[in-house]
Amino acid sequence: MNDLSDPIGHRSDRDLERLDALGAFIWQDRQRVMAAAGRHRAGAPDSTIECGLRGASMETAIPRGSRIRITFSHRAHEVRDIVAFMQGERIVVHRIVHRTGGQLLTRGDAMLLPDPPIDDRAVLGEVNEVDSGTGWRKPAAQGLPPRRERLLAFVVLMASSILLKFNADLTRRFIEWLDAADHRHAWTRRLLY
Repeated sequence: MNDLSDPIGHRSDRDLERLDALGAFIWQDRQRVMAAAGRHRAGAPDSTIECGLRGASMETAIPRGSRIRITFSHRAHEVRDIVAFMQGERIVVHRIVHRTGGQLLTRGDAMLLPDPPIDDRAVLGEVNEVDSGTGWRKPAAQGLPPRRERLLAFVVLMASSILLKFNADLTRRFIEWLDAADHRHAWTRRLLY
């Protein structure tokens, strides 16, 4: 799972140090993150922040250690958008793979199992640019994993999507159960290889 490091803005070195400290303060607490995102949703024009990304769950679209730009906007996010969202106390960056009403299923491009469903309001913004050391660019398209992995990911996503139409809590428990079983027994890798 990808989560964010401290954000910075576009300023001089001294300004960047101050913004790093402010960003670290904001990103350490869920309520402060939601308050910052809420200000942008409450009628402010679209704005962008920059953050460092840790983790490899979005490889190849976003290489590990890249800097990303998150745009806070008022538009509805669609399937295939890469978004930053709150998951518990963490900020996660994954791709939307299914949408039902106000509920979203997301998944890291390098992951087989989707994340537990999130409310559309948990989305902080869309990742619209990536810098992995060669300059800013749009995130790459999702790479195609081997056929067996695609099939398993599809079956789990379809089961999760159907459950989500009936009960978000049941869907959450189903995905968490699959994830816990995979951590204990590595059943997805044994099934595939």
